[in-house]
Amino acid sequence: MILWHKNLKDLGFTFASSTFSNGFFLYDKDKNKIETLDLRPFDIEEIEPYTFYHYIAIRKLILPPSLKIICSHAFATCQDLEKIVFNDNLEYIGTSAFENCALSSIETPENLRTIKDHAFSRNFITKADLNEGLERIENDAFSFNDLEEMIIPSTVKVLGNTFISFQRATDGPTCVYMPKHLKNEYYSNVLVKDYD
Repeated sequence: MILWHKNLKDLGFTFASSTFSNGFFLYDKDKNKIETLDLRPFDIEEIEPYTFYHYIAIRKLILPPSLKIICSHAFATCQDLEKIVFNDNLEYIGTSAFENCALSSIETPENLRTIKDHAFSRNFITKADLNEGLERIENDAFSFNDLEEMIIPSTVKVLGNTFISFQRATDGPTCVYMPKHLKNEYYSNVLVKDYD
């Protein structure tokens, strides 16, 4: 199944605009406001662009084991989203998929291969555990966060030059452990340490 905003009702969800902002609230079939969005009961392979764009009040997201692709802006501006439980089969996270949320850490799943531009930018991430097997981290994927340290997996083949630009950390530079086969041209607030 491909999930997008027009088939949310088929899964038993309803939504309504917030009175106080331009966001939306999501409700279950019993008309309870959803703070934990658990998609595990559904056989979803792909979440289309903007499906949950600007849904507020969702604090935790649990992805189904069948999910392989999260498209661009799928959860962007879910300003209360603090935690994501990924599944091991996820392979692709699209442009700005989780931009402007409230994430403080992430642990990417073992089969993830691509993180597109701005995918996790404008959050509060201090720690990102990236999986071996990851192949692409594109420009600004982690920009405007609070990263203290990041280890780039040895399997990464493409690394955007600005993947962690404009960090907000105030206690010194972000330390990035980088495989020697990658270029290391970054900003002054990034300390790069090579490894084999």
